[in-house]
Amino acid sequence: MSFSVSNELSLPWQGPLWNHWFQQHQQGRMAHAYLLEGHKGLGKFQFALRVASVLLCSNAVNGSACGLCKSCQLLKAKTHPDLLVVSPEQEGKPIRVDQVRELLGFASKTAQQGGYRIIIIRPADAMNINASNALLKCLEEPGDNTIILLITDISSGLLPTIKSRCQRLQFTLPDPQMGREWLMRQDTSLTEESATLLLNLASQAPLLAHDYYHKDALAIRQQVLEGVKAITKRQVSPVSLAKQWQPIELSLVLTWLLDWLSDMIKISQLGCDSCCKNKDVTPMLTYIANKAGIQALYQYYDWLLIQRQHLLSQGNLNLPLLIEGVLIRWRGLTQR
Repeated sequence: MSFSVSNELSLPWQGPLWNHWFQQHQQGRMAHAYLLEGHKGLGKFQFALRVASVLLCSNAVNGSACGLCKSCQLLKAKTHPDLLVVSPEQEGKPIRVDQVRELLGFASKTAQQGGYRIIIIRPADAMNINASNALLKCLEEPGDNTIILLITDISSGLLPTIKSRCQRLQFTLPDPQMGREWLMRQDTSLTEESATLLLNLASQAPLLAHDYYHKDALAIRQQVLEGVKAITKRQVSPVSLAKQWQPIELSLVLTWLLDWLSDMIKISQLGCDSCCKNKDVTPMLTYIANKAGIQALYQYYDWLLIQRQHLLSQGNLNLPLLIEGVLIRWRGLTQR
């Protein structure tokens, strides 16, 4: 069977969005810049690579790259001269203005393979203000046969002037059954119950759930859950538990706590626990919700959401101090 770049990058929940873009391509109505936005774990980068594979292929047919031509082979080897992927030089660092200037030089040149030049920026919200301003001119005058694809999980982190110059492609979550079936095809050892739980942890984003599986997130969640139960019962101090949690990815902890808080708010508002997504922790959540009250839950939720946003935007945070504060506030919910 011949290798097909496009087919390998195809994700079932992206079908309508892909058809929308491909129709534009067929009709000669492609935008020169697209903003790919949506929840983390929906395959926005894979979509961008699929666009690149079709545009760069010499023999693409019906929205699929042939996988055999020189361009497809270069793309597969990650050495295609007409594809530029711009990312932070180090994880957690911004995309600098120097990188965007290099991008401008790339965009001004003739394609070496005689076709399109594709620029992918990921995550676009990592550009600092100078880099963002430098990109504006390229978005206004990108050059012939140049397509720019900006990828972001947090579109609010982009300048309005950048967003206004792009056609926006909004990636949405698949229905749970589609996500579960896809996840179980990737990891055949997964049970339906485990796949469902992983998708719940990942807010139904299949690629994020797949990543969680390979990070052993279910076992880590159980460790976090045991710690939360202990802090709620005053069996461990916030300082001690924060030290135990140091090896754990903090963004996971904050995401799970926010998810549990969301369930507690539902319990407090509706007066029942049948609406809980996290069935395995419903008794603890019901206990805390009844002790804390709706106002305290909302206040903590809003505060925790801000802390996670700071964390995801690579703010200058003291992580041990942050997790201690998170645990102190959690324990405070049951002190009323």
